[in-house]
Amino acid sequence: EAHNALSPELGGALVAALAELRSDDACRVVVLGGRGPAFCAGADIGAMKASAGASFDDNLAEATRLGAMFAALADFPKPVVGRIHGGVYGGGVGFCCACDIAVAADDAKFGLTEVRLGILPGLISPYVLRRLGDRASRELMLTGERFDAARAHQLGVVNHVVPAAELDARVDERVGELLKGGPHAQGRIKQLL
Repeated sequence: EAHNALSPELGGALVAALAELRSDDACRVVVLGGRGPAFCAGADIGAMKASAGASFDDNLAEATRLGAMFAALADFPKPVVGRIHGGVYGGGVGFCCACDIAVAADDAKFGLTEVRLGILPGLISPYVLRRLGDRASRELMLTGERFDAARAHQLGVVNHVVPAAELDARVDERVGELLKGGPHAQGRIKQLL
């Protein structure tokens, strides 16, 4: 209902799932996707409003938990494939950038829109900078402008763009290629990178 907005509940659930999958030898690849019309709409506005009345320490603790969520995803020892569709804003772009491989539907819409809410993209900036570089990150973070899947591909937010009807097939194809690799080697490659 909230378009997979980043909330304390979402962050906690994702960290718990990743912790469980980390120790599951049967898990070789993780596919991160969203249900409903959006991959991730960014910050949960309700949670943001509630944070206005919270103490500095409580807000710092919550930001630390959400930061740990992005780090757990980016540093996950197994390949992570993003299945990207619909709206991909703010933290959703951060999720794309934290995935090893991101496959987007051609009708997905992207934006680092935090500035338009008067906030900073602090938690996702390391992952965005790593993928997009300084120049593109500055422009998109400062303007908050939205962009399409073709531009997301050009910038490096996503690796592949396919017609929406082919999204699952391309994700499955990428997973199939990853399953041909040695899991120990893949984990070491991620550490190396």
